[in-house]
Amino acid sequence: MISWGSVPDWLSGVGTVSALAFAAVAARSALRADRQQGLQLQRLQQTDMERESDRRRSQAARVAAWIVLHGDAAQSSPAVWCVNGSGGPVCSVTMWCESAAGTVAVDYAVKTPDTQPKKLNYATSRLISFVEEVAANDSRLSILAPDRQRMVRPDISWWSMYSQGLLRVSTQFLDADGRWWRRDGTGKLTELQVPPSSGS
Repeated sequence: MISWGSVPDWLSGVGTVSALAFAAVAARSALRADRQQGLQLQRLQQTDMERESDRRRSQAARVAAWIVLHGDAAQSSPAVWCVNGSGGPVCSVTMWCESAAGTVAVDYAVKTPDTQPKKLNYATSRLISFVEEVAANDSRLSILAPDRQRMVRPDISWWSMYSQGLLRVSTQFLDADGRWWRRDGTGKLTELQVPPSSGS
């Protein structure tokens, strides 16, 4: 005959199985809670990193340079403009004025804070004289005028370069916190991890 045990044995067995089931449910709940806390921690860390990035970028994001054309399409001329709306100076500023004729670099030791954008006469004159000089010596960019002097081809005018995205400014500078930044000709701002080498 098979012994089915006593009532106390049965109650003890049911209690043990119930305790194991409750322990499994509690462990699953603890794992789920741990996973949730891990996700919350990741979100908090991401938010902290974004805040730190915003803080680091706060000055650099307010520094920009661009080219504006004055006049109509046939008689336009460029002007390089810049604004440092950050409230603090930026140093070792290099601007690369890009055109169909190539790129000319213009350096400024310090760019002080502005309340309004300012025309940079030196950068403007360097850009204009660079393009004219290259065009005068490169038959691919110039034509021979009736007075036998070379002039920039009409299809490589300031307006055509501007409308084709071939006339723009890239900048690089050191912010007040000692971080190097580069803004490309499309406006994208990037923090440089190492100090730039001269002439880059």
